[in-house]
Amino acid sequence: MSALPHLPIADVCIVGAGISGLAARRQLRRRGLTTVVLEKSRGAGGRAATRRSAEHVADLGAQFTSRESPAWSKFLEEAKSDLLPVQVAGLEHPRFVHRRGMSSLARLLLADSAENVYFGQRVTKIQDR
Repeated sequence: MSALPHLPIADVCIVGAGISGLAARRQLRRRGLTTVVLEKSRGAGGRAATRRSAEHVADLGAQFTSRESPAWSKFLEEAKSDLLPVQVAGLEHPRFVHRRGMSSLARLLLADSAENVYFGQRVTKIQDR
């Protein structure tokens, strides 16, 4: 883990650069709030881990997504050319996978800016000043 010499002042600190953390960051930034994201891993995606080979893509965590949330549905519209519908028995809402793996959604969430997103940062304690 690398130490942060100086953590920028922000309105909100998000722990984790998984899909949920990055989606929250996107919404907060659109509302004019500044954010800092601290992620313990080397990259974004959290449980949406994708492994690739020359011929195959394997999602090891989150395997599909849905459009139940209006804000998330709007984001997925940006990726619709790369989304493939999947049928999941017993689930009423349509589900989708990303053709290059679900971790690609994390990269899309960071596409506008990775400013103030820090990798290799394990959060062990949160303390109010």
